[in-house]
Amino acid sequence: MNNAINFQKIPALFRPTEIIVVDDDSSFLEGFLFFIPDDIKCRTFQHPQLAIDYLNNPLLTSKHEEQYLTINEEQEEYPTIDINIYKEIYNKNRFNEVSVLVADYSMPRLTGIELCNSIENKRIKKLLLTGEASNELAVQAFNNNEIDKFLLKKAKNIYGPLLKYIIDLQILYHEDLSYKSFPSFLMSGLDILKDDRYIHIFNNIIKKFEIVEFYILDENGSYIMLNDEGVITLFIVRKKSDIVEQVDFVKTFDVSQNIIDDLEQCKRFPFFFSEDDFSVSPENWEKYMHKCNKINDNSEYYYAIINNPSIYKFDEKEITSYKKHLDI
Repeated sequence: MNNAINFQKIPALFRPTEIIVVDDDSSFLEGFLFFIPDDIKCRTFQHPQLAIDYLNNPLLTSKHEEQYLTINEEQEEYPTIDINIYKEIYNKNRFNEVSVLVADYSMPRLTGIELCNSIENKRIKKLLLTGEASNELAVQAFNNNEIDKFLLKKAKNIYGPLLKYIIDLQILYHEDLSYKSFPSFLMSGLDILKDDRYIHIFNNIIKKFEIVEFYILDENGSYIMLNDEGVITLFIVRKKSDIVEQVDFVKTFDVSQNIIDDLEQCKRFPFFFSEDDFSVSPENWEKYMHKCNKINDNSEYYYAIINNPSIYKFDEKEITSYKKHLDI
């Protein structure tokens, strides 16, 4: 699926989520399941009430801002933020979150719009399948923000457009989760996430390493990324000023001239992850130094790509990969 994703705006997190499709027509559901790629988790219902009962289970909704953000609000103008969203990689249930509901308009006892309005989790994106007669009602529901997209069910080769809409809504779900749920000063302050070159580099990393999930690490725009087997790639971003200011510090230690030169010239920078890493003396920084490149000619940001970072302490045995999740 990820080869089809090209992010235009980088969310704070993204991971595969569950798609719910509700239609009383069993042949349509069978056709959709046959068409949809194996790496998209989909659950189907023929009975709307069963779908409502499932979707209104509070366990399906994560509250990331409460779990993984610690904000020191005593510093009102520049609050300190401790970002630990990366800990989601240890959440074995993270892929069970529902991001998109696809509902047929015409069903017994309950219309698709009524079904959408019965869902308590307002974050879930809703796509309505309509017939010719219900198309006008879908337009009205869209204008009333009751649904996010609609698609004529009798459209030629409907499964292709439907899949594209689902992927678009998955992205929109995570964008909204990032920009509406996390503190506005965090996301609005990350101008780098809107930089065209940064976005280009980000998308290339996703394609090259077949990334399926990622989580923001810091206020510079660094991310931890995983492929479907749970292999970690780190995309670390640092400001030039933060790299260069380390020179005077390391010069007070017996460090190699290479480290000093690389910091001064922004050829490499150190990355520390755990508290143990941060306590390492500069004399032993060599293994933490990573080759970096400038985001673009006009940028003060540099980035390093650390693939399968074995020197850092990630508890890989506790990570349920997406591939394993699909096999369970």
